[in-house]
Amino acid sequence: MRIILGSQSYIRKQALEGTGLAFEVIPSHFDETSITEQEPGLRALKLAEAKARVVGSLYPEALIIASDAFVHRNGELFEKPKDLGEAKAMLKSLSGTSFEFTAGLTVFNGASGKLLSGVDSCRIEFRELSEEEIDGYIISKPVLKCAGAFENTGVMCFARSISGAFIVNSGFSMCRLSNYLSEYGISMFSTCSVSNNESLMGSSR
Repeated sequence: MRIILGSQSYIRKQALEGTGLAFEVIPSHFDETSITEQEPGLRALKLAEAKARVVGSLYPEALIIASDAFVHRNGELFEKPKDLGEAKAMLKSLSGTSFEFTAGLTVFNGASGKLLSGVDSCRIEFRELSEEEIDGYIISKPVLKCAGAFENTGVMCFARSISGAFIVNSGFSMCRLSNYLSEYGISMFSTCSVSNNESLMGSSR
């Protein structure tokens, strides 16, 4: 079955590439401002479902994977920063605090109308960040493409602790995606080559 990732996120693209799945990237270009729900989990879920339905309406024969994620703390949402100034302000605000990273995931097939979706979350605690390292980070990483102005490298360098679902490196739960794909008879690693497996496990020849 044709698989489409309905997202421009390079993090999600890299995560899927690591599984060996054959897929295409076709962004939905959905107007995210049309979703006004403020509860982070429900907002992420509604956005993921809306994006999946938009792409699915254009490619009903395909299986659409869509996702959205938010960084939030005490009711305040940290979305993608509009510029580097806002990115710096976000990281300064998150410095030395604990916050949540919540991601919604949807897998949708337009032909059957079958839609599978769910939400996962993890808690992250950042250590105190210096202004110098924040400045260095925002000019070297694609912070304008990331909720909260950080990606997985930032988490690895800045986080004192992480608890909950393993979703930061991929932007959604790979475990949830694997379960959803299995309902369509798709194994996430079925397209990995034998040579790759041998390189990891060693050849018996």
